[in-house]
Amino acid sequence: MEKLADIDPNMATREADPTTQWLDADAPGLRLSGLAFRQDNKSFARVPKASLPSGVRSLGVCTSGVQLAFKTNSSKISVRVKLDHPMRMDHMATTGSCGFDLYCGGPGKWRYFGCARFSPQENSYTAEIVSGMTCEMREYVINFPLYSGVESFSLGLDWDAEVAPPTAWRSLRPIVWYGTSITQGGCASRPGMCSTNILSRKWNLPILNFGFSGSGKGEHCVAEMLASIEDPAMYILDYEANAKLPILQETLEDVIDTIRINHPKTPIVVISRTIHCKDFYLANDTDECRKFQRETVEARRQAGDRAIYFIDGMSGDVDLFEGTVDGIHLTDYGFARQSAYLAPQLEKILKENE
Repeated sequence: MEKLADIDPNMATREADPTTQWLDADAPGLRLSGLAFRQDNKSFARVPKASLPSGVRSLGVCTSGVQLAFKTNSSKISVRVKLDHPMRMDHMATTGSCGFDLYCGGPGKWRYFGCARFSPQENSYTAEIVSGMTCEMREYVINFPLYSGVESFSLGLDWDAEVAPPTAWRSLRPIVWYGTSITQGGCASRPGMCSTNILSRKWNLPILNFGFSGSGKGEHCVAEMLASIEDPAMYILDYEANAKLPILQETLEDVIDTIRINHPKTPIVVISRTIHCKDFYLANDTDECRKFQRETVEARRQAGDRAIYFIDGMSGDVDLFEGTVDGIHLTDYGFARQSAYLAPQLEKILKENE
């Protein structure tokens, strides 16, 4: 059979042409965000080199929530990347787990523009995302892979292109979102469809993604890591799906207490997990988990902590029976619905605590 790319040229991958200039992620005019612990201007890991649970250490290499924003008048945009421990799955598109995608327009006007396409088995690749544009100054953001680390990265532009900083964040204070595989972005078809990236674009705010697939279990050392982040705007605790009831009962109070030591007035939002199709036929402890989280928050509010909140992720408004790939992990549709459900509730909390 003929290769599909020979039948349909739109299915072919595109490498950057030889006239491309390559900039590293720390070049002037580029804003790299999503990395709270980056100190050496080299590592793209989300977690520090510290004593952490093995799953958190391994998945902390993944660049979920990492963004590169800039303005340029280049007629083309490419990426050159070497991946670090890419995670390829049977139910998640490689463009999401190992790829980059591009948005254009700026805050309030973001539009999806394209994604890096490459041989799915390659750990190093060069990919042209878009080309043939008129040479006008536009604003862009590139989202990094959800389930791969990045050992090296370069942005490819016209050799004579101008580069300028992006529009400033609405606030420099980051939202810290701790959770599970769904927080990390499993199983979006491309990185921009992960909820933290969707809401970051919507709000023009930095969001630090601390989703760890199968490993969101509220360990004290992880809580200390989260609490060490300077001047956060909000903490979101969304780890029920990994912890289940016994671990949740053991850890939730400690996670909150540990954050409160450093951030006594920062809003903390506890979110119970979303409903999905497996809830209709599997026995589980979701009702007990939801009750425990709600009661924990209510007790702390009655004790005087007015900056702690509970959001019921099981609401029928975000019923995701049609929004998953495997009965649990979200598709792009699922992430869009989840984000639309959470956005107004989180916005209200942010406003109350400005």
